[in-house]
Amino acid sequence: SYLMDSSFVDRPLNVAQTKALVLHGSEDLVLPCSAGEHLHQCLQNSMFISIPDSSHQVFQEKPNEVAKAILNFLVGIIGIKDN
Repeated sequence: SYLMDSSFVDRPLNVAQTKALVLHGSEDLVLPCSAGEHLHQCLQNSMFISIPDSSHQVFQEKPNEVAKAILNFLVGIIGIKDN
């Protein structure tokens, strides 16, 4: 499928300097976890987190885990303190 064709991702993203968080459901059947890992490899300043026991709807299935991952990412890049 075109989603797994890495050529559409490699060129435009390999020069991106912006920090990015790539979240992916470990059991995603729509887009395999390896696609998220590939995207992470294409983004120089990215962090990859696979949320266990979740699918393509990771934000709905595991909202607390997603929120924690986002918070940890923000703490790491801008120094927000967790109260």
